[in-house]
Amino acid sequence: GSTTVARQEFAIYRIDLVSGVETKVVGYVNGEHQPQWSPDGSEIVFMSAREGSPQIYRVNADGADLARLTDTPRQIENVHPCWSPDGTKILWTATWNGGQALYMMNRDGSGTTRTNIHSSDEGQPHWGVSTTLLLTDGGVAARP
Repeated sequence: GSTTVARQEFAIYRIDLVSGVETKVVGYVNGEHQPQWSPDGSEIVFMSAREGSPQIYRVNADGADLARLTDTPRQIENVHPCWSPDGTKILWTATWNGGQALYMMNRDGSGTTRTNIHSSDEGQPHWGVSTTLLLTDGGVAARP
């Protein structure tokens, strides 16, 4: 007899809208999630649990130069990354034991800063029109 093992892979693909050609940018069996294009289209920031707990990664749009940007203990999940309008900063939500906080870092992963007080309703962060105002789905606004 033989055994068939189904393996689900969550990967990030680029799709050429003219030709319809799909190109895998990055993928891992535990999943690559929440991809966000950089404002200039040259990079993608995303969340992955490829090394155990959810961390934030950045990769070139062609799949080269994969970089892990966060390195937190297993009990902290880093999710919902997004780029600043000028592409110099990345904002994300860190969650732990039911709590959440918004963090910001430089595009290379340096200069991590907590942007607001501990709260349980931040949700998914979004940058506003100004690079000094951060908005979330939960309606919380914070200034870095």
